[in-house]
Amino acid sequence: MVGETLHAVNGAYSGSADAATGFTWLRCPDTDFEDCVTIPRATTDAYEVQNADAGSMIRVTMWAAEGDDSSYKASDPTAVVKTSSGDTPAPPATPGGPSFDVTPTASKPGPALPAGSKRIKPKPVVRIVGKYTSTGARITTFTVKAPKGATTTLACSKGTCPVRKQTVKGGHTSHLAKFERTLKAGTHIQLTIARKGYVSEVTIVTIRRGHAPQRSDSCLLPGRTKRQKCPA
Repeated sequence: MVGETLHAVNGAYSGSADAATGFTWLRCPDTDFEDCVTIPRATTDAYEVQNADAGSMIRVTMWAAEGDDSSYKASDPTAVVKTSSGDTPAPPATPGGPSFDVTPTASKPGPALPAGSKRIKPKPVVRIVGKYTSTGARITTFTVKAPKGATTTLACSKGTCPVRKQTVKGGHTSHLAKFERTLKAGTHIQLTIARKGYVSEVTIVTIRRGHAPQRSDSCLLPGRTKRQKCPA
């Protein structure tokens, strides 16, 4: 209920003493973790439920990061938040301009890969959801879903870069929480999803002013430096 304070409990980190740890609270319209949105400035082990949470569910994640490596664990969602009067309103709309859900651009498939080439399976999924603004875009959901054994390396340049580089291990859906915020036009983000001996999947996202972010997807063969269109 709005006004109650939630606490992150039964969570602990074991590992390097040099690792940074923390909490991120998420607002979720449903039970699908990929649809959750990071709550700004909610980064401690306690969170007071706000009016903006009414109609949504709440989760908390505990994360650990050292250098380019990071991992996290998410809680189950709470029940749908009610107002102090006991009502359950519809989830609030996200402020901003027209919304977007940036999906891979349909284009002619690339050439067949050399014999013996291996693709990462199941196919990784990069999801970017938000609303564009007069200066760029407000990203509300930025997730990567990759299979176990794959590693996602994010590189950011120009514009707004909360971090320049981030590495995420596969095996689950990862929220790139540091990028779930307002990003200025010109921000260039490249995600390379790789596994040793396999063809890498590369997604490049460029934030634009007054338009949905531009996205391109390509493949990178092992040992190569030049990307190519992925086959069907």
